[in-house]
Amino acid sequence: MNNHLLNGVLMGSIALSGVVNANISEQELMLSEIVNAKTLTRIHPSYPIAAARRGQEGWVVMSFVIGKNGAVSSPIVESSSNGKVFNRAALKAIKQWTYQPGTANGKPIEVCKNSIRFDFTLAQDKVGVRRRFLSAYNKINDAINAKEYDLAKEKLDKLRSKKSWNLYEDANLDQLSASYYGAIGDVVNELKHLNRVNGANNSYFEVNQQINALVRAYQLQVKLKDYASALYSFNKIEKIGGDQNIVTQLEKINRNVGNYVATGANYVVQGNVGEYGVWRHRLARNSFGFVNDISQLDKVEVRCNNQRTTYSIAKNMIWDIPKSWGACTLYIHGKQDAPVSLVEINRIQATVAKL
Repeated sequence: MNNHLLNGVLMGSIALSGVVNANISEQELMLSEIVNAKTLTRIHPSYPIAAARRGQEGWVVMSFVIGKNGAVSSPIVESSSNGKVFNRAALKAIKQWTYQPGTANGKPIEVCKNSIRFDFTLAQDKVGVRRRFLSAYNKINDAINAKEYDLAKEKLDKLRSKKSWNLYEDANLDQLSASYYGAIGDVVNELKHLNRVNGANNSYFEVNQQINALVRAYQLQVKLKDYASALYSFNKIEKIGGDQNIVTQLEKINRNVGNYVATGANYVVQGNVGEYGVWRHRLARNSFGFVNDISQLDKVEVRCNNQRTTYSIAKNMIWDIPKSWGACTLYIHGKQDAPVSLVEINRIQATVAKL
């Protein structure tokens, strides 16, 4: 059996059901005395002229890496509203940002887990939803309640295609979309829109609405085995507060989730590559692999707190990430809508030859 150490991440060419054990000591891999990068220059994105003329607002969420020289590299658009109109402006701006590099033991390091949401807004004051949007919203909501799902979907698509809403309307449109997909049992798209709702400015919703969206997202994340994101959602619920009975119930579920991540069997997480060619997944464990069809997947980028690496995707391979790298997020690149079957693996002991 051939094993390899590639770019700092242990990679064993064995079947997913196999067991691998690591010889490398934590002392060799440990990062200590880490100093975070500090912002030196931030360039605000230019508002796209065509969008401004249409009265169009929007947002862009992206991840990026701060290099050893303090420059931004590898920006990835994770999600955005209103198509790609604001993506270019956000990407152009963030590539001009500069930082005082992060350091470990006095030496420059990459800071690999960074994210930002750019909100593009025209209004200086709170405007809320406009009358025509509210009218369309109510008609769609009525269709969902009446179980007229084809009509609801038709009106949703029509409203979304106009692309001239403000940020309040955009957040409410995602909330309405989540309600629609929840009603028809499409939990993947329901969670997608709930994540967009939960990433929006809190002022768009009342506290109880915020908590309801987070609780439902938490339930779906557990259902879909997105355990690291579920733990993150639970922390947000605790911070916001609210009904203590709900928090108490979720605490019990959360303990079970934590125990399963630590001691349970291997599990498969299903996903699809998004419209920007990336599927993002927070890892709950330090070992993972891929099963089923991988023909439409190109590569997987592993971004941890202060380390990153990229691999070509291969079936029946296992990637082991040193615990000292900290929390990690995977970015799986491939063809839009390509299915992803990722296995999070519970390692007990491992032996890997070091080159």
